[in-house]
Amino acid sequence: MTAKVSIDGSKLTGRYRVECICGEKWGGRGEVNGLSSWSPALAIAECVAHRTLAHMTEELELRFTYDFSAWLLQYWEVATLNQATEIAVGR
Repeated sequence: MTAKVSIDGSKLTGRYRVECICGEKWGGRGEVNGLSSWSPALAIAECVAHRTLAHMTEELELRFTYDFSAWLLQYWEVATLNQATEIAVGR
């Protein structure tokens, strides 16, 4: 069996909502990442924790809404640019 979890969230506010097929629902806000962006990692980590605690023997299937996917892409773009800058500066 598979634990199917859906994540919705906003890159503008950092808020997210999660729903599992088992009926559990929760939400929160990502950690501040830099001056004006939010990290979406907490929402994903919570899904892994939920699967570990509530669905030990099941695989985890994550589904992202369009908005959460856009948030992940923004996070990737910022993180990639930061890493490239650090490499160029020689950190």
